[in-house]
Amino acid sequence: MNSPQTVANARKKIAQLADASDRGDLVYRQGVASGWLSALRLEGLVDRTAFDTLFTELNAAYQEVGDTLSE
Repeated sequence: MNSPQTVANARKKIAQLADASDRGDLVYRQGVASGWLSALRLEGLVDRTAFDTLFTELNAAYQEVGDTLSE
């Protein structure tokens, strides 16, 4: 559980939000990443603490990229 490679891959998925071309693309990418993180938790690959941390990072990335797209 919480292998460094799994957490790193999750962070790569979160980082992909930065490549969104518009708000619709951002929402899609956030949905994919959210589902991916949930699957990691459901399959026992990350514990609750890691999941919460990663989900917080996902929400922060969504907000940051969303602010950029709004400008």
